[in-house]
Amino acid sequence: MNDLENCGSAVTIGNFDGQHIGHARLFELVKEHAARVGLASLVLSFYPHPAFVLRKDGSQQDFKLITSYAERRRNIEALGFDRFIEHPFTEDFARTEPWVFLKFLSDEMNCRALYIGGDYRFGRDKTGSMEDFSGYADELGIKVNIVPDVEMNGVKVSSTAIKRFIIDKDLAGAASFLGRPYEISGVVRRGFQRGRAIGFPTANIIPPPEKLLPPDGVYETRVSLNGAVYKAMTNIGKNPTFNAVRRTVESHLFGFCQDITGCEINAAFIRFIRDERRFVNADELTEQLKRDAAFISST
Repeated sequence: MNDLENCGSAVTIGNFDGQHIGHARLFELVKEHAARVGLASLVLSFYPHPAFVLRKDGSQQDFKLITSYAERRRNIEALGFDRFIEHPFTEDFARTEPWVFLKFLSDEMNCRALYIGGDYRFGRDKTGSMEDFSGYADELGIKVNIVPDVEMNGVKVSSTAIKRFIIDKDLAGAASFLGRPYEISGVVRRGFQRGRAIGFPTANIIPPPEKLLPPDGVYETRVSLNGAVYKAMTNIGKNPTFNAVRRTVESHLFGFCQDITGCEINAAFIRFIRDERRFVNADELTEQLKRDAAFISST
């Protein structure tokens, strides 16, 4: 691992929600440059997401992230950067003048090369343009590299576009922009054992409040557990047949019935199967689950 103080760093900055294929291009370029010239590779992100701090109209309560903070950290750290920094984002930090922010990169991270997207803005009220960045950077010995947006079928790859795919239950579209399936990770919690009672035991997780979930319904998924991957069906919703009130994510792993309470699982969403609905009784629900499982297993 390279040392920031002695060798300097190559840095990319962003919220990196979703860690999509556009972000992957930035990550790749930073790591390549750092390795080529002997710099430390560094990702600078923010906690919490600026939208949760800056929005004052109440909309921050409805703002959701494709990847939770824990998922973001896990995904980025797995890429092998020398350093991943989640800098606290506050109202005071948001008021930082552009030149002060750039000086912060130089002083605190010994930044020598900076990789950013073409639409990146920095500093107070996002007043720092690319031209400003280059001018300030030259004085501090930082080389700014502006990376063009990644497009697919003429559409810019962005977190906003991916969120729309997820909300529209277009999991294939989301996967194409993410470079992998949309995922929900979490620790399995003990539920009411209703699924086990009707022959469909489930692993239940409660995602963090910042996590964007697809609409309520049944989905085909692949669940990773302790290095193994299981075909599964996952229900998102409140289990209206049983008059539940809390929205949960419950995965039934095909051919698996062990108690995994306390274990961490990762559910990769493949496709939407059907909407969640209220059934007359548990027997009617069981028959529908059998049909859902048969459909997923046969395709």
